[in-house]
Amino acid sequence: MAISRPQKRSNNETFALSFVVLCGLLAATLWAAGQARDPEQRQRQGKEQAKKPAPSALEEMLAKALKRTPTSFAEAKLREAEAG
Repeated sequence: MAISRPQKRSNNETFALSFVVLCGLLAATLWAAGQARDPEQRQRQGKEQAKKPAPSALEEMLAKALKRTPTSFAEAKLREAEAG
């Protein structure tokens, strides 16, 4: 009974296997780093995300216009309401 030698892998197969193993190690490391976070830090992040979203550009412009000229803004609204 003759013992057969294992077939030698090509360079492409070796590279592909190494690439898959390295990707798996990277994924496991990133997952472990995410799991090791402080629970209080997670709560702080949740609260920050729940804050009121930033006002749009139109809302900012209207707020500035109202602060600068409140009477003319009110007059414009009154005219708009009378016309409508």
